[in-house]
Amino acid sequence: MSKFLYGIDFGTTNSALSIFDEEKNEIIETIIVPSILYFGSEQSAAEPLKYVVGEEAIAAYLADGMKGRFMKSIKRILPRSSFIETRIHHKRLNASDLVTLILKELKTKADLITGTDCQKAIIGRPVFFDDDNTTKDALA
Repeated sequence: MSKFLYGIDFGTTNSALSIFDEEKNEIIETIIVPSILYFGSEQSAAEPLKYVVGEEAIAAYLADGMKGRFMKSIKRILPRSSFIETRIHHKRLNASDLVTLILKELKTKADLITGTDCQKAIIGRPVFFDDDNTTKDALA
């Protein structure tokens, strides 16, 4: 049984993961990455999409001459029923897919720190995604 628990906050600007050591009853590290994705302009249709997250996404976007697909503020699409999917190099990604890429990056970094494949997490959510619209809030 793992002795670690991850606490995750997916944010509009930044996302964070705190590593909690259940034996020591303390947070041993917090990882923060900008909630940004970049899909390079050069992709092979036969391979999975290549992407980078956070500060690396900004650097790759600039190094690629601002080609490719740069995405920020992904959290803002969660309460929008009009957003079904986006296509990146003929691959379809919905909102959950995009959020997953950022969360996967955080988990990978945390697992490297702990040396484990942690399977326990608490994921925070805002009390309200949209203060004025309960339908949008439920969708998010």
